[in-house]
Amino acid sequence: MAVGLAFGSDKLTFILGDFVKGKPEDKEATARFKKVMKHSAMICDRFREKFGGLLCTDAQRIIHDKVRNLGDPAQMAEFAQPETHDKCGEVTGITARIAAEVILG
Repeated sequence: MAVGLAFGSDKLTFILGDFVKGKPEDKEATARFKKVMKHSAMICDRFREKFGGLLCTDAQRIIHDKVRNLGDPAQMAEFAQPETHDKCGEVTGITARIAAEVILG
């Protein structure tokens, strides 16, 4: 979301004119869209480097050395304990830092 706020367009316009015949493309919105996608990919790549993937389970493997099935009540109860769950803040903090570094470039 932060990348969209930083680089995106607030115009509700058509950005994919190169791909759809008969639709006029908004060049400025397309350029902004491409910038958003580029920076979003950079964030995803850095997150993947840090946590081995883009999913919660990937981050769990790194920060907990264990993946819990959060659909299972017993495993959710284990995950919900502060010594486990509080580590999620580390992941969001790292992610926010990555996003800020990419945005500020």
